[in-house]
Parts: sequence; C-alpha cells; structure tokens
Amino acid sequence: MSAKETLEPIEESRDLFISEERFISPGSTEISRAHFNIRYRDENSKWVNRIKEVKLDSCGSVSLAHSKYLSNIKLCSQYDIPIVTLNGIGGRTLPITKAGILTHVTPQKKLIKFLCYVFDTPIGKTQEMILLGLKTIVEANIDIRHHMKLSVQGLTKMIRFLEEDKLPYEGRKQVELAQYGIDAYNLLDGESAVDYYRGTTIFEEYENEVYMTEIQL
Repeated sequence: MSAKETLEPIEESRDLFISEERFISPGSTEISRAHFNIRYRDENSKWVNRIKEVKLDSCGSVSLAHSKYLSNIKLCSQYDIPIVTLNGIGGRTLPITKAGILTHVTPQKKLIKFLCYVFDTPIGKTQEMILLGLKTIVEANIDIRHHMKLSVQGLTKMIRFLEEDKLPYEGRKQVELAQYGIDAYNLLDGESAVDYYRGTTIFEEYENEVYMTEIQL
C-alpha cells in the first residue's frame, strides 16, 4: 500500500428497534384473586353469607379451603377423591384426609358449589386459606384473564364467570334433565329439573362432581 493510498471508511450496520421502548415486567407481588359471596354456618350454627377473598391458582392441582367455610365435611374416600400430601404450600403438608363443599351465592341467588380439600394451616399472612385450582377454575367457567388483569393492578373484584352459550328454553330443559338424571315424566307442569331435584334430595348433602386427581404441587 503506497503512502498516497487511503483507507475507505467502513459502513457499520445499525438497526433501530423502535418498538423496544420498555421491558416487560418480570413479575409482581400480586397473585390472581377474586371476591366470592361465601355461604357457611357461623359460630352460632346460623347460615350466613360473607364476601371473602379467594385465590385463583391456575397452577394449582387442587382446591383448598379452611374448614370454617365448608359444609358437609367428609373423608376423601366418601367423595371418591384421593388423600393428598401437598408440596409448595408452606413446605410439605401432612396427608389431607377430608374434603367439604364451598358454596358461592350468585346475584341471581344461584348456588355454585366447589369441592375443596380441608386446609386449616395458616400460610404467611393468610390465616384462613381459600384457593381454587386449575381444574376448578376451568369447570366453573371463571373468567381468569379478567381477574389476572385486575390482580396485577392490586384490585380484587367480585368473581366473574364466562358467558355460556345461550340455549333456548327447551334446550336448557333437556340439559338440566340429563345433568340431574331426571325423567321428564316426573316433572309437574312448570316445574324445572332443578326444582324437582331440590324437592327430592337433601340439597346440602349433594356430592359435587368436581374431582381433583392430578396432585402435582
């Protein structure tokens, strides 16, 4: 290379990513939760309704509740669910051998019942744990995305369920008959399958059809 030759400047490739204005947060101190209108017997054995915060754990394999808020507590074998030992909730628990019914009352006075394992152990600042796991959230049609967004903002609102497909009256009637195992000939004029069921069954003793079997906590 002679003394008269000069080096050409090298062009550097520079890409500008306009969309990279901020990082997506790595997390927060919040957990998904919602308010439920829980119906249970108080210390005087009187039925009362109370608004309680319930944790919605989409990673949880089971649903748990403090015995104070459960009715019809029985051995797990009587609900045809396994005895479980939990890991990840305050360490390893002793085997949980009982379950009961957690009841939510909707604004339309409809009862929604969840089968939960009895869990009376305080966790952190939570003295009376109520937690619904993934399978329960899905089967109950809970709008989990709605409550996740609220919870990240530090807000807890009344539980919201996903809108189900609207069936005409005859369609709903057939679904109810199938669900409760009732023959249409047994119904009186204007009587629904739900009315018939409540009139012929000890309603509080009904074994809810929510089964938790994949224990992976």
